[in-house]
Amino acid sequence: MRLRVVDAAAVPVGVEVLPAGKVRAGECLVRVDAAGCAGEEAWRALVEREAVRAREALDPVAGAVVRLVWLDRGPAEWGALVVVAHHLVVDGVSWRVLLPDLAEAVTAAAEAGAADAADAAETDVAAETGAAADGAAADAAEAGAGVVLAPVGTSVRRWSAEVARQARTPERVAELPWWRSVLADRTAVADGDLDPTRDTHGTAGSYAMALPAEVSRVVLTRTAGLFNAGVDDVLLTALALALSRWAGRDGAAGAAGGGWVLDLESHGRDEELLPGADLSRTVGWFTSMYPVRVDAGPAAWREVIAGGPVVGAAIKRVKEQLRATPGRGSGFGMLRYLNPETAAALRGQLPPQIGFNYLGRFTTATGGEPTTGGGGVDWGVLAAGVAGQCGRTPLGHVLEVNAVAQQDRAGGLVLRATWSWASRLLDGEAVRELAGLWAEALTGIARHTTDPGAGGLTPTDAALTSLSQEEIDLLDDEWETFE
Repeated sequence: MRLRVVDAAAVPVGVEVLPAGKVRAGECLVRVDAAGCAGEEAWRALVEREAVRAREALDPVAGAVVRLVWLDRGPAEWGALVVVAHHLVVDGVSWRVLLPDLAEAVTAAAEAGAADAADAAETDVAAETGAAADGAAADAAEAGAGVVLAPVGTSVRRWSAEVARQARTPERVAELPWWRSVLADRTAVADGDLDPTRDTHGTAGSYAMALPAEVSRVVLTRTAGLFNAGVDDVLLTALALALSRWAGRDGAAGAAGGGWVLDLESHGRDEELLPGADLSRTVGWFTSMYPVRVDAGPAAWREVIAGGPVVGAAIKRVKEQLRATPGRGSGFGMLRYLNPETAAALRGQLPPQIGFNYLGRFTTATGGEPTTGGGGVDWGVLAAGVAGQCGRTPLGHVLEVNAVAQQDRAGGLVLRATWSWASRLLDGEAVRELAGLWAEALTGIARHTTDPGAGGLTPTDAALTSLSQEEIDLLDDEWETFE
């Protein structure tokens, strides 16, 4: 929260962390009198308007990387606190640290203020009690009295220093041929590449979709376990199948051996890079992005949507391709940006046109509004992402897919995805068709998951042997026969 950009033209961007006390919390907070705001539509419009205003106030070069807006509707009604932070200082995991800490800090300050008010009430006359209580509460809140948060394990500074060191080690440099081979012969989804001045978030197309609850539940909770895989493996298998169908390469992609090259985004908090590291409570931007090549193999579409054996074969194939990535992808960013020698070699290769990010599982607030009494809750996330993205920001990919599993208070899961694309290079109807094919492929995967014969291991699950996938499948069949 005290970060400042010192060299905006550099790659990577040069930053420094200002000394404690240099950034005053009070200067980051704006109070808006929202007492007259009535109606859900008007309230939503006010929240979004103030969120955008806060976003426009961000200025990393000036050290303004976080802004808060308190929409105050008075003591009788619930209000909202809009928190906007620059991506340079937060990632998705950071919000899971910041928001509970904020709620805990406010509760602790309020309790301290109430205790001070009670002490004041014992010594002041009745006519002055209200003023004394208000003053004590305000003093406690201003000073953050009684706020003791859990410690942070590994700092951003220590982590950044270690990543920079590793970028020049022989072990990392040895990965260079791998990354160059992945980026070679890039598969394109559009003719031409991005223009940073024309292909921006302001000109991009966007399409949001949600899978049926039953398909979501199976894909997110059962499929990965059956194949000893990650949810990423499953979602990317469906995307590879859909892309091949969409591009008219159904049944030929695997035979051609090409597959699809795309950027895969992950949380980047790979603690094994630094022995003893603990990033569970560290706020910062740890996200990593690296290219992968996924090839689901030959698969007739009718067999895919029917959930036939080709689906299981495709999942196993993509799973092994992703597991072959060295160091779970963490080395690519080091070599691309932190080592001048390797950066030059990677800079000359065309970047992937497709980006994919599975954000994981998020709980959404349901069941009404937070209250300050009557058995309600004081804090709850009512909205996310209302500030949006600055329209001038250049797009990172011709086509991007951001998926998230949303979990409500009842524990139900729904897989949602937002597709965004450079409208200058791709037609919106074509992208929506691709999104529909992805949904069909995931439905086929869900059908396959319910088959008694679905699942099984892959060669990387048997690390102490040199068994091929064919030999592992044969052993699986013999074991089922024996049972």
